[in-house]
Amino acid sequence: MQVMTKSSTTGDKSSRIDSKRKITVYATVLSLTLLWCVLFMSVPFLAEGNPLARKLAAVISLFFSFVCHQAAERSFHLMGHPFAVCIRCSSIYVGFLLGVILYPFIRNWNDRSLPPRKILWIGMLPTALEMGVFRLLLNVPDPFFRSLSGLILGAVVSLYTIPGLFSAFHIHQSA
Repeated sequence: MQVMTKSSTTGDKSSRIDSKRKITVYATVLSLTLLWCVLFMSVPFLAEGNPLARKLAAVISLFFSFVCHQAAERSFHLMGHPFAVCIRCSSIYVGFLLGVILYPFIRNWNDRSLPPRKILWIGMLPTALEMGVFRLLLNVPDPFFRSLSGLILGAVVSLYTIPGLFSAFHIHQSA
């Protein structure tokens, strides 16, 4: 027969609260990231719609103009219309979304410590190489490398964002 003490029931309750907080923070990050991606990808579809849809496309594009240069020649296009952000930004956001989706499978859910800093540097390296080598030295605008480097960077950043938010919201590590 197990005797429940006040401290063990308090610990169980605290663990349940932390678990609910983790799920809430994770679900919020996942939902907001998905919304962000749907918004920038929706512009070509809206631009093909009725006048109200086209106005909404213009508002979304204006919103994203604060975070991206939106050069049409450096953007993915659908139906003849560019996304609301460039290839690199699109790829970073989609990479971040993929990283958030895969987070519970690649990191210990109870570990809120940040990965080693070298992982972040490795994640930034393809983008730095793409920008430095392909653009500055070779003057080769390559959408494949731009998108690949963005996907890697976005996915790696998600590995730091989620545990950082767990820490910011005072979600404790489970034993």
